Amino acid sequence: MDATTNLTDRWRMGLEARALIILTGIFLAFGLATVYSASAIVEMQAGYGHAHLLVRQLIGMAAGLALFAIAAKMDAELWEKLAWPIMILSLLLLLVVILPFTVGIAPRIHGARRFLFGSSLQPSELGKLAVVLWTSMLVVKKGPALRRLTKGLLPFLVVIGTMDILVMLEPGISWRWESCSFRSST
Repeated sequence: MDATTNLTDRWRMGLEARALIILTGIFLAFGLATVYSASAIVEMQAGYGHAHLLVRQLIGMAAGLALFAIAAKMDAELWEKLAWPIMILSLLLLLVVILPFTVGIAPRIHGARRFLFGSSLQPSELGKLAVVLWTSMLVVKKGPALRRLTKGLLPFLVVIGTMDILVMLEPGISWRWESCSFRSST
């Protein structure tokens, strides 16, 4: 009986969790409606069905929701243990995208080298998760010591600042567009 009770308690949600899930569902619905309205005609002109991109987004959404359900029910201690490895992995993958001799791993797609293996895998997306996990872990671990500059703000500045610099150094067309628009406006 104890294992069954524990499992039932694990899936029980409070008011805040329910509100967050409802809000996420609303955002997903609006996002799907926007994708469909913006892409139906273009997809038909390209020879696909009007809902081609919508179906792809629905499949991705279903996979994301399944991963969300699994991740939400994992123990916080496991996420705390994974915080540093995920942060280091994301920093290394961001470095791979920048290095000039890694074109085989991070090829140039539409003028940008933000993707790994020619797919939609972007190290900066893993970096977002890493920042959330790592920051949460550090806040819980350090507690009151965060009030001091060396124990509080400095680790955040060093690690997240390094990640920000690596993202800004990613060669991409958007960076060139921004610099060109800046030059033309001055």
